[in-house]
Amino acid sequence: MTANPFERHGLAHLSASQLNLYRASPALWVVEYLLKVRGSVGVAAHCGTSVEAGVAAGLLDPAMAVEDCTAMAQKRYRELTLLSGDAKRDDKGAEIPGMVGHALEALRPYGVPSATQQRIEVHLDGVAVPVIGFKDFSFDAHGLDVDLKTSARLPSQMSQEHRVQGAIYFSASGNREQRFCYATKAKCTVYRLEEPHEALAQARRIALAMSRLLALSADAAEIAGLLVPDYSQFRWSAETRAAGRDLYGI
Repeated sequence: MTANPFERHGLAHLSASQLNLYRASPALWVVEYLLKVRGSVGVAAHCGTSVEAGVAAGLLDPAMAVEDCTAMAQKRYRELTLLSGDAKRDDKGAEIPGMVGHALEALRPYGVPSATQQRIEVHLDGVAVPVIGFKDFSFDAHGLDVDLKTSARLPSQMSQEHRVQGAIYFSASGNREQRFCYATKAKCTVYRLEEPHEALAQARRIALAMSRLLALSADAAEIAGLLVPDYSQFRWSAETRAAGRDLYGI
């Protein structure tokens, strides 16, 4: 049996989303990454994916009309939500034009991206598997990367979860500046990652805590016996909650 606690559980790599989920809810992380039970993707996530597609098209082609970028995003959203019964589907879709327009207004001054969805990989000290990710937009001419986030409300600052994500990208990209562009239907703002080394240390600490937990047993059920789920957290879906009740017995 491998001495690598991650590979022992079939985990070849980590991601910022894994690290953030583990910190927020270890019990849910076990359900999603050890039991491999995932919830269905909501319309908010589909909206973000669709907006990013429209914005990417508009950045790569500066002459492309905003209306055409928006139409591309809306088409993508319709495709992704075709079978969705979510009552919020139409309302969320109505936010797309504003999000695309405001994001392009904020990001087109950066010029044409040198790369989109560029894969990154970084090894954290003492962590047996790499952390991988994909950078939304790279601007080599400016020596920085930008990650696009869509949101119902404009945040007053970068969230801790996004700081962890940005720090991983910072480390994997030769300490390049990382910025996060937050777009709502009404406005957009861009925040710069401050104190990336502090956030990177947090990412490493989370990964090491995860490693120590996994090293205790090769049995996911035995590991689950050390945790208590909190189903009131918004992160739990109907699918993961049902699996959690079977696993944790509560």
